[in-house]
Amino acid sequence: MSKKMDAQLDGVLIGGREARRMVIDDYRDFRDWLRMSGSDRALYAATKKTLSQQQWSDLNYYAEAKSAVVQLILGRVRDWRATRPA
Repeated sequence: MSKKMDAQLDGVLIGGREARRMVIDDYRDFRDWLRMSGSDRALYAATKKTLSQQQWSDLNYYAEAKSAVVQLILGRVRDWRATRPA
């Protein structure tokens, strides 16, 4: 992210309505999970801070570099979602 940006929003268009709903649920629940889990919030923040110190010729490389941590946390998010009442 450049220093002029206050926020970043990633978007994905895939498959049908159900697939899009799942992606939206993941983004929303990822956000909510980070608000509740201090340890995952710290892990995500530390990962982003470390990666932000590198020079990236393309922000897609930055996104790819943090994907392992995102997928790790997203696994916990989905487990948490499965235990919540519908």
